Amino acid sequence: MEHTRPAETADLGRVVALFGELHDELAAMRGGGLWAAREARREPVEASLAAQLDDPDACVLVGLIDEVVVGFGVIVVETLSGGERLGRITELFVEEPARA
Repeated sequence: MEHTRPAETADLGRVVALFGELHDELAAMRGGGLWAAREARREPVEASLAAQLDDPDACVLVGLIDEVVVGFGVIVVETLSGGERLGRITELFVEEPARA
């Protein structure tokens, strides 16, 4: 069965591995070098993801198939200059075999 849930500390190792796949896939694409230098999450990846698990302005989710983590997403809420709040997807990745 497919579903999502909030990521837990126990998921961090798997999410970090998936982030590595995301990084390798995007960095190899046209413009990927610029993305890697400007937009990609910086090391240490595990520490920054762990911090976001407890951040009320962030949401880290994992996607599962039969209780196996096959993807993840990170959403960050930003406050704009007028005080409005904007949710921004900063990362979203699903392993190739689970994309269909």
